[in-house]
Amino acid sequence: MTNIKGIDIAWARPSLTEIRATGAKWVARYFSNDATKNWASNEVHDYTANGLACVGVWETTTTRATQGHAAGVADAHTADSQRKAAGFPADQPIYFAVDEDTSWAAVRDYALGFISVLGIKRVGVYGGYHVIEGAHNEGI
Repeated sequence: MTNIKGIDIAWARPSLTEIRATGAKWVARYFSNDATKNWASNEVHDYTANGLACVGVWETTTTRATQGHAAGVADAHTADSQRKAAGFPADQPIYFAVDEDTSWAAVRDYALGFISVLGIKRVGVYGGYHVIEGAHNEGI
């Protein structure tokens, strides 16, 4: 398997030159309730026009992923609205962040919520080993 280097950017707004200097081929940025760290449509356009892949990650509070199915449904709707506004393709996956060291069992209902809105082919999970292992076993 070939490793392709990428970077995860929250609040910083590096230039294309700065991103390229890292050797990155993709950039992850956020969809969230904090507009100051979210993808902007001009970034998506500029990055993709210059050969960088863009990855969207939904992230909110540390314990959000343990708040169940309804939280997953609500977050999927908000994330998808932000994805659309930023100019991401409709079929591009959104990765849902699990920002605490927890088990898949603790976040499974949340995942089933976001899957019920977006479908399993349009989602991914961003988190620790046990969560990723559980998501993989679930087919995510």
